Amino acid sequence: MGRLYFIIKRQKTIIFTDAEETDSVYKLKRIVEGIVKAAPEDQQLYKKGNKDELLEDSKTLEDCGFTIKNAGPEDPAIVGLDLRLDDGSFERLQAMHFSAPVDC
Repeated sequence: MGRLYFIIKRQKTIIFTDAEETDSVYKLKRIVEGIVKAAPEDQQLYKKGNKDELLEDSKTLEDCGFTIKNAGPEDPAIVGLDLRLDDGSFERLQAMHFSAPVDC
């Protein structure tokens, strides 16, 4: 069992967090809830990649393909976050891109 590291992005918000491989997506949403004050059922998390994949609450992070190799402390996995709007629909996934630091 290993510790996984995540960067969760929503618009201009960036959340750095960690979890166990055996934790559920729902548990990761509970961590996010403590920061953004939105209930897990009002969140959608997406695995970022060539095709953004909606993460199912009941699956473990390991079942979603996160491992120490792709979610390690030196290179955390990127996860997108959408929140439910007042009309009941969800935001359109939109994570702002930030420039990388310049190597000296």
